[in-house]
Amino acid sequence: MNKTKCVECGKEFIKPYRASRVCSDVCREKRKHGNIKGICEICGREFRTKPFRRNRRFCSSKCWTQSKESKMIVSKSQIKRHKSNPMIREKCHLWKGGVTPLIRMIREGIKYNEWRKKVYKRDKYVCRICGNKGTLHAHHIKRFQVMFYELLVKYSHLSVEKNKEMLFEMALNYEPFWDIGNGITLCKKCHLQEKPTWRGDNGRFVRRK
Repeated sequence: MNKTKCVECGKEFIKPYRASRVCSDVCREKRKHGNIKGICEICGREFRTKPFRRNRRFCSSKCWTQSKESKMIVSKSQIKRHKSNPMIREKCHLWKGGVTPLIRMIREGIKYNEWRKKVYKRDKYVCRICGNKGTLHAHHIKRFQVMFYELLVKYSHLSVEKNKEMLFEMALNYEPFWDIGNGITLCKKCHLQEKPTWRGDNGRFVRRK
């Protein structure tokens, strides 16, 4: 007869089955449905967990990814493959020549914000399609990406990475970007439907004809 200690109350009992870990149904229910407190080792926040997870050390998966254990899980083969063939810059199929930082500089700038406000004011802060006054977006009738690449073609002698600041100055003086007639006020739902692809009511992506 095998004797062992109950993992819940610490009482010694005879194991009816080889895998038994609790002495009674009461301890089994406590272990299954009870709550115990813990302190996250990363952020120090208090959290509650089930008794059978009493060894839990992190409050969330976000904190767990910052721990040493999560970093050790990455296999040596993945590290070796990444070092031999890193998917960065030209090697990545999504790389667009380093244009993303320049696009952010333009779209997060003061002049772009002023353009949006002028479009809203002209349209009296109402969606031009459905008349909604909720969350509003300033939509480009001629797509921003098209105008951006037209700018790059116009100044093709400048490198996007090396002459980023100069191209940004050119963009501030590029009239098609700041033409209010090319803007229209739309609500969030109508704006999504104006994009080349958007997620429909059934959760699937729909391509605009």
